[in-house]
Amino acid sequence: MIGLVRRRDGGSLLNAPASSDQPLLTASVVRVRGPRERGELSEPSIWTPLIALIVLAAFLTYASPVFLTEQNLTNLLRQVSTFAPLAIGMTFVFLVRGVDLSIGGIIALTGFVAATVASDTGWTAALVAAMAVGAVCGLVQGVLVAQWRLPAFFVTLVGLLVFRSAATLVSENRFVTVEGSADWLGGTDPLATMLVISGGLSILAYVILRSTSYGARVREGGSVWIVGSAYVVMGLCSGLSAFLMMFWLRAYTTSLGTGYELMAIAAVVIGGASVFGGSGSIIGSLLGLAIIQTAQNGFLLASFSPFLQPAVVGGMALIAAIYYSRRRNA
Repeated sequence: MIGLVRRRDGGSLLNAPASSDQPLLTASVVRVRGPRERGELSEPSIWTPLIALIVLAAFLTYASPVFLTEQNLTNLLRQVSTFAPLAIGMTFVFLVRGVDLSIGGIIALTGFVAATVASDTGWTAALVAAMAVGAVCGLVQGVLVAQWRLPAFFVTLVGLLVFRSAATLVSENRFVTVEGSADWLGGTDPLATMLVISGGLSILAYVILRSTSYGARVREGGSVWIVGSAYVVMGLCSGLSAFLMMFWLRAYTTSLGTGYELMAIAAVVIGGASVFGGSGSIIGSLLGLAIIQTAQNGFLLASFSPFLQPAVVGGMALIAAIYYSRRRNA
């Protein structure tokens, strides 16, 4: 008979013939939860993107006297606050090992909804309408990915095409001017309002992921409904981002949101998330977004061709993915 025995010299457990002088070791089979199940792999360190952002800002401060001017910093803060919801939503999707390529299409559709509702009813109704439409778009994709088990890459790529086509159809591919007032929520400065909304969302998302049972299940991978809900969160955040764009720009075109899905993915990866999913953090993703926007701002200050910006963002994401991958495998 073959039994599980312990060596008399205190060594490890071995499979060996059981005999009278080597008694069988009786043990219970205990299931040990792995790091992924405990959520230990889902929270990357924020120090690397934070140091990278500080170094980049210091370099641009030294290279250009315009970088720290009020006008330039205002523009930089506007960009970060506008795109922050996208980085936050993509963090949820990455944590459930998914990806969402439909962001640009959802923004095009919800942006038109926000523009028209704001002109007719007001900013509060526009916010609710844009986020509601975004949530529906995310829900449809979440069901297809989680319940029907279709590949997220394929589902959201189709979503990108369908939602942008729907935006072109309902808007009749026309330019829309938003007539809403600038004193929404009791403030006269659109930037301050945008910072309050994005900041509040960031705090809320951080608390949800760190201090609620739902956040723990998202970080652990979750069930079918958890995976599906991550795409609903992404849809809500896309609608909010589109609303912020309308609140600032006061104008809509169907090209709104083009390429934003790639920027959101790059922000999450630069912030320390694994390209294979299953890890990520709100703070890291926001730092990754700040790095991207600061680098693009530096390109404008240096009068480089804007056509190089996507290549630079992609290059930074690739370098970050290689760096973090090697650290995890070290």
